[in-house]
Amino acid sequence: MPATVLHVIEHMHLGGRETALARLVRGLDRTRFTPIVATFLPGDLGDALAAEGIPVVRLDVRPKHRRVGALERLIHERGVDLVHTHMFSAGTYGRAAAIAAGVRGIVHTHATLSFRERPWKTYLPEAAFTAFTDRVICVSRAVRDHLARFLPMFKDRLVVIPNGLAIDVFGRPTGAPRGFHAPPRIVGVGRLEPVKGFDVLIRALGELERAGVEFRARLVGDGSERARLEALVASLGIGGRVEFLGHRHDVSAILAEADLYVAPSHREGLSNAVLEAMGAALPIVATRVGGNPELLEPIGVLVPPADPSAMAEALRRTLADPIAARARGDAARVEIERSYTLTGVVRRHEDLYDELLARRPATAGRAA
Repeated sequence: MPATVLHVIEHMHLGGRETALARLVRGLDRTRFTPIVATFLPGDLGDALAAEGIPVVRLDVRPKHRRVGALERLIHERGVDLVHTHMFSAGTYGRAAAIAAGVRGIVHTHATLSFRERPWKTYLPEAAFTAFTDRVICVSRAVRDHLARFLPMFKDRLVVIPNGLAIDVFGRPTGAPRGFHAPPRIVGVGRLEPVKGFDVLIRALGELERAGVEFRARLVGDGSERARLEALVASLGIGGRVEFLGHRHDVSAILAEADLYVAPSHREGLSNAVLEAMGAALPIVATRVGGNPELLEPIGVLVPPADPSAMAEALRRTLADPIAARARGDAARVEIERSYTLTGVVRRHEDLYDELLARRPATAGRAA
């Protein structure tokens, strides 16, 4: 019978790790694995999975330490074989429950540079729970190297499996020389939060405006910074050139209409938004942070984070040579097809699950 895999994550609102998890559980081979998703908070992605028949269990328990007992009961009730936790909070409660329940395998996914962001809050619990974790999935080499530096005693448990992209939603590049629209269309996608650096992009767009460079920009996403970013756009006098689209469910269509993608983040593990821009064969200007270099060297333009002038110059140079820029976009699409397809990423997770479950065969009662 299929092995039951419980995925534990804080919530299933629209976000990078949440999107990657939704894609993974949808793609798992149901003849081999039965996925269940446990969350502590509601979320639209969780509702969508439940509507598709994937069990999504919300454990709304207080105080938070009671989450461990609730998860342990769920593990026993559903006959869970392997627990796969995602990010710090769920990794803490989920792994504690998995250890207490004695499951056959424990996997945890890291998608951020955890100890750089919150070292004192994360290091000790992460070190303690990694001691009981069979494999730690890192979404990029940058995340793996970060963890190996802080947790060298567990570096043999680290494995890189990137996020994957279902490229069939994107059209294929034509291979013919293509220019840009007039004016060129720039797009950025992400949460409007400080870490995503959209203020840097907006200041760079202001520099383009002052230099007389034509453009239209669309920012897709929402968040706590939206009002401040809108005010910044107005103060720079580029309100007629920058459009805030909010949350959208047709990002692939928006990318298909764009000429250039910009990723201004201050930190990234491995950006789903950049993967989608690569799948859409867009030329990309991105900050040299986290997993961006391993995605984009030498097929993208990388700039230092928090540097509007460097970003403005990279945008200006890219817009000035659309044929070369489009060639880089086509190369990005080829890289997606070679290394980041969702099918390949799901298969690597399945192989890892099989490897861990084979080490601890099911009991006779479970196998029956």
